[in-house]
Amino acid sequence: MPRFALAAFFAFFLFGWNPVAASSSPVLLSFDVEEAADEPALRQLNIAVPATFFITGNFALDHKALVESLAKPENTIGSHSSSHPHFKTLDENMIKEELAGSKDLLESISGKPVLWFRAPYLEYDLRVMRALKALGYLGDSSDKDSWANQDVVYEIPISNFRDASLIASDYDMIEEKKYSSRQFEDTLKKMYLEKENGEQPLVVLLHPRIAAKYPDAIKGFIKFVSKRNARFFSFENYREEVERLHTSSFAVWLDLSHGVLNPDSLVSRLDAMAVTDVFLMAKDEQGNRYYGTGDNGDIFGKTLDLLKSHGFKVHAWISALADRKALQKHPAWGMTSKDGQGSLDWMSPANPEVASYTAETVRTLLRTYNLDGVCLDNLAYPNANYDYSKEIFKTFKERNHIGHLPSLSDLMNDDYTLWCIWRSQVIADFAGKIRKTVKREGKGDVELSSTVSGDAAIDYRQPEISGQNIPMLNSNNDFLVPDITLSGKDGESEKVKLKLFAIRIRAGGNPLMARVRNCAEKGNSSTISVTLDELKKGSDGIGFLLNQPLYEKTATEQE
Repeated sequence: MPRFALAAFFAFFLFGWNPVAASSSPVLLSFDVEEAADEPALRQLNIAVPATFFITGNFALDHKALVESLAKPENTIGSHSSSHPHFKTLDENMIKEELAGSKDLLESISGKPVLWFRAPYLEYDLRVMRALKALGYLGDSSDKDSWANQDVVYEIPISNFRDASLIASDYDMIEEKKYSSRQFEDTLKKMYLEKENGEQPLVVLLHPRIAAKYPDAIKGFIKFVSKRNARFFSFENYREEVERLHTSSFAVWLDLSHGVLNPDSLVSRLDAMAVTDVFLMAKDEQGNRYYGTGDNGDIFGKTLDLLKSHGFKVHAWISALADRKALQKHPAWGMTSKDGQGSLDWMSPANPEVASYTAETVRTLLRTYNLDGVCLDNLAYPNANYDYSKEIFKTFKERNHIGHLPSLSDLMNDDYTLWCIWRSQVIADFAGKIRKTVKREGKGDVELSSTVSGDAAIDYRQPEISGQNIPMLNSNNDFLVPDITLSGKDGESEKVKLKLFAIRIRAGGNPLMARVRNCAEKGNSSTISVTLDELKKGSDGIGFLLNQPLYEKTATEQE
C-alpha cells in the first residue's frame, strides 16, 4: 500500500474529542480486607465515597452480607487472593487456584465482575500476572508508584512521594513509623497536594482495622480533598473514565532532511488526511539546522509560511540534547560516561551552557517565526552509562545536602534511588528552563512539548536509564508526546493500551499526543487499525512519523 494511501487510511480512525475537564486530582481509596477485625472496622469507618475493596475469599465466605453491601455501582470489588499467601512461594497450579477461587467466589457473592487484583504483601512475579490475564482479570495494584513494572495487565500503582521516601499506606505510616492521627492525616494531605500539582491520581492503600485506629484522620482527609473539588473513583470506574478520552488532533512530523517537495501537493495531501498539527523539523540529531539561510534558502521558514497560510498549527521540532555539530565546537558540553569519557553525540543537561544554547535556539525560532509550539526531542540520557559529568555530581551533592562528593560506588549502591530520582530531576529542570523561554518569547501563546519513551511508564527501569520521569517532565510541559512504534504484530494493541493507560496516570490532566512510527513499513493493516482504535481512546491526539517521507513526488512532479 502506498505511504500516502496508508496515512489517509490512518486518518479514517481519528474523530471526536471528549477530554476530561481540568480539575483537581482524582482520589482512589483502596482497602485490603482480609481479617475478621476488618468487618467492624469497615462499619466504623463508614466510607461514603467511591472506593475499591480487595477482599480475600476466606473473608468473603465469613462476611457475605458485608461484601454484598460493599458491591455498590460506584465501588469496585477486587480479589486479594483466597487465603492471603506469599505468592512467590506457590507453584503455578496453586497460583491459579488462589486467583480463580477468589474471583469466582467474590463474583457469586457480589454479583459484580471481579477484574482487579492486589497481591498479599505486594509480592508477585510474572507467573502471577500471566495467570491474572488468563483468568480474565483486567488489572493489578501490587506495585508502588516509583517501581511500577507492568506490561501484562493494567497497573494502578500505590502512590508515593515523588522522592520515593514513603508510600500512601496506613501500614507504613501508622504501624511502621508510628504516626499520630494528625501526622497520618497531614501526610495524606501533602501527598495529595503533590499529585494535585500535575492532576495525577492519588492511590491510597488502607487496611480497615489499621485505618480505624484514626477514623477522624480518614474523615478529615476526605473532607479536605472534597473541598478542593477532587473526584473519588473506584479502580474500574477510573479506568473507564480514562478510556473515554478521544483524539482531537491529527499530526504529521515532517523530517526536512528528506527535502521539501511540491508545496501544493504537500498541502492537498495534509488536507486530505485531516491534519490539524504539523511538527516541522528545525534542528536534527546531527545539529543540522533547517531554519535561517542555507544552501537551499530558509526551508523551514518557507514550509512554515505555507502551512500557516492554510490554517495548520505548526510546532518547531528540535533535538534537545543530541547535537553532534555543537559538540564538535564545544566538546566540554558532552555527557560523561562512567569511565570518564565525553560523549561525541549527547550534550549534558546539567551544563548551564547547554541550557543557554538550547534556549537561544528556541528564542531565535520564536522571534523569527510565527509558531504555535516547540517540541523537544531527545530530551533524555542515551543510556545508563551517561551522564556522570562534574556538574551533575556537584548539584546532586548540593541539592541533597550530602557532606561529601559521592563516589561512583556510592551512586550505584546506597545512593542509587536518590541518584536515579536526581537524574530525572535534571532532565525535568532542563525542560523547565526552556519552558520559561517559550512562555516569555511566545507571550503565553506557544506550547512546549517533549517526546517520551512509550515504555517509560510501564517499566521503572526505563526512567532510570533515560531520566524521563513522566510526572516530573510533565510538570514543565504543556503536553507530552509518547513515542509508539507499531509493527502490526498480533497482540500489539493490548501493549499499546497498557502503555497509554500507564502514561495517562502519570501525566494526569495534561494532554498526550501519541507519535506513531514505522507503521507504514510492515505489518498488516487490520492489526494496525485495531491498535489505532486503542490509541484514540488513550490520547488527545495522534501524530505520524514514518521512516520515509510522508509525501512523494508524483510522476508529474518528477518530470
